[in-house]
Amino acid sequence: MDAIQRQARAIETEGRRKLDLRRVEAAIERLKSGNFGYCIACDGKIPIKRLKFDPACTTCIKCVK
Repeated sequence: MDAIQRQARAIETEGRRKLDLRRVEAAIERLKSGNFGYCIACDGKIPIKRLKFDPACTTCIKCVK
């Protein structure tokens, strides 16, 4: 049972790492295209404080789902 739980945690951790990597890659693409810092939902500016907390965020506070 212990081995199954460790394996499940390892799979979950790997999934989170892959998701984080995709978020960072997408942020780099937005930076290259000049869209970094703008909400993908409303095109408003994402506050710098929010971007400092999570540079890969894609939405402003109003558009967080």
